[in-house]
Amino acid sequence: MSFGPPPSMPPGPAAPVEPPQGRHGPDGGSGPVRKGPRALLLGLLAVVLVGALGTGGWLLWGRGSADPKASGTAGTAVRQGPLDVRETVEKRPASTTGDMAFRFSVDDMKPGEHVEMPGMWATDRILAKGINKTLVGLSIGTDAAPGDEKCRLGLDGPICGYTRHVTGDHRTAVLFRANDWAQEAYCNQVAFVDLDDGKLVWEGRFPVSESGPESGEGADPAKDRPGVTLAHGTVAVTWGGGTVGYDMEKGTTRWTTAAAAPCQDMGAAGGRGLIVREKCWTGGDDLPAESWKNVT
Repeated sequence: MSFGPPPSMPPGPAAPVEPPQGRHGPDGGSGPVRKGPRALLLGLLAVVLVGALGTGGWLLWGRGSADPKASGTAGTAVRQGPLDVRETVEKRPASTTGDMAFRFSVDDMKPGEHVEMPGMWATDRILAKGINKTLVGLSIGTDAAPGDEKCRLGLDGPICGYTRHVTGDHRTAVLFRANDWAQEAYCNQVAFVDLDDGKLVWEGRFPVSESGPESGEGADPAKDRPGVTLAHGTVAVTWGGGTVGYDMEKGTTRWTTAAAAPCQDMGAAGGRGLIVREKCWTGGDDLPAESWKNVT
């Protein structure tokens, strides 16, 4: 195989390379090694490889500092701050046999009575449950009955949306309807609550929009489909016509987006990042408006 002409060296005098002690030449003697074109090329490749490995080592070190898995060793768990969305790692149970750890019964309901019970969250000491228009906190490891609640938070109307996410300091967000006595009450209120003590941190109001191509016509709360989720430092609410990002600490609006017709924001997923789901209507004349062939 031909290596071609020897590579050109950088300008300037080159420092002489002393042969290492005990290094033998091609003839088996102890004299200096002859530098042919191949030797020069290999020497240059060695320099390039050293430079590349040095750069690669820096890149790997930089990545390793951000991701403990990059080094192949298990990193210590990073303590999550109050504005982070809580991440938990479940361990495999020692036994597949389960024991009753908690129970809460509502025995004062009348026959035929129906009550929505949306959302359930757990902290290290409280199990919180949504019951109609109330968030109740109960001690884990007890057989609780009505009246045994550690905390209760009453909202102005029934809970109509929630997220499974919880922050590092055990807070979460729920949606609720205001003026629940009105037949056309919309799900247009958001509350950020502390699950450990059942206190309201802040609440806010967001716009409403009916889902579907006839958005804005009529007042049918059944078409109202807002969503809520948590990302770092942000409570995100989708309301059809757009998405609102609230500051976790103060409840002020951090940002807003608007959905361009014929699309609407129809839900979001949070955690480490934020994904908003859009639903769009193509408007085919030969199909019903709600046909799945009309929707992307």
